Amino acid sequence: MKSNQLRSVLSRKSLVAGAILAVALFLLPSASPLSAQGGDKGKTAGTSYGKAVKEKVTKDVLDKARDAGPGEMISVIVQTTTDPSAEHLGRMRGHGASIKKQHKAIRGYSARVPASEIQSLEDDPEVDHVSIDAPVSAHMDNAFRAINADQAFLNLGGFDGQGIGIAIVDTGVQSHQDLQRPAGSPQIIEVEIVNHEPGLMDYFGHGTHVAGIINGSGAASSGLLTFRTFKGIAPGAQVISIRALNSDGSGFTSDVIAGIDWAIANKSTYNIRVLNLSLGHPVFESFQTDPLCVAVRNAVNQGIVVVVAAGNDGAVGSGFGTVTSPGNEPRAITVGSMDDGNTATTLDDVPSWFSARGPSLIDYVVKPDLVAPGTRIVSLRAPTSYLDVNYHAPTLKFGDYRTDPVNALNDGSYYELSGTSM
Repeated sequence: MKSNQLRSVLSRKSLVAGAILAVALFLLPSASPLSAQGGDKGKTAGTSYGKAVKEKVTKDVLDKARDAGPGEMISVIVQTTTDPSAEHLGRMRGHGASIKKQHKAIRGYSARVPASEIQSLEDDPEVDHVSIDAPVSAHMDNAFRAINADQAFLNLGGFDGQGIGIAIVDTGVQSHQDLQRPAGSPQIIEVEIVNHEPGLMDYFGHGTHVAGIINGSGAASSGLLTFRTFKGIAPGAQVISIRALNSDGSGFTSDVIAGIDWAIANKSTYNIRVLNLSLGHPVFESFQTDPLCVAVRNAVNQGIVVVVAAGNDGAVGSGFGTVTSPGNEPRAITVGSMDDGNTATTLDDVPSWFSARGPSLIDYVVKPDLVAPGTRIVSLRAPTSYLDVNYHAPTLKFGDYRTDPVNALNDGSYYELSGTSM
């Protein structure tokens, strides 16, 4: 029962190890100008998708406004025809709106608007599209060898992500021995979109686990006494942790877009070539207008490879149409999960039962793009985090990876999770 509860809680979406290896080390595109939001909608030449009827205000926003009580505020994301003017923002404030943030990854802003004033957005000529500010949630030793990461390192010049910046939008990252680098080397940094205390912190535990899959050095499981070493796929890269999810693993689309804003703005400073979105929400509208998909598309246009997880709802109904946003964005690399049987050979690999399947809702985009190990993946533990305290059973003991009779039954530095996160 505890195992099933854990799987439910860990329906979190994030980076898959094999995808990071591929995109961080081999698929680095050249930057291109930010495409016009109203023109290039992210379609690929020779590709067609289901026709989606564009509505200026989405049905879920209209439904919330209809059902709202007197004075109730609705959190929305407003995409505008051009950068929002001071006059427009002033009009919205005059209607009682509270502007949360102006965005760069999309042309527009997030705001809380009185339900009674939604009509004013629909009537405003500067407004192109209005979406709900949807809630989002966060979704290796054998895995390392199962995806041939060891062979890539040995046979391709020792590629380990050196010089590459990888931005992770998640719950933050806790300090861990495997994430520390020698003096003079680029250290992990953290940007706080939410919960603005300084330094590294991860109250939930998911972001730390993801960071270890990407960047863990294996230091805490190395040495003469160890018989298993848990090393990340790109330990030479620099991780930029963008904390956009709260201590319970949840957050809002607007905060995720703010994280993408930051990654685009600081791309050159940290050589950010890969962006991992370890989160998602159900598909409510076409990828062409979904603000999270638009933000991802614009990040790709700026030369950043965006990797997202397919989602963990593959056991719902037939499993088809369960890919979440922004996994339905054609320009994102969307990754599903396979069960590698806890072996290095690929002969026993099968799709994980929980891995979401396409085609996507509304547009019928064929997703995911690839699968990688996502079952029982060992990575970094975040002591005292929500997952560590409430779901402690997956914690590895020291005796699971090193010969140490005195401490064999004590909690170690690693934790095992499953999901398209992994």
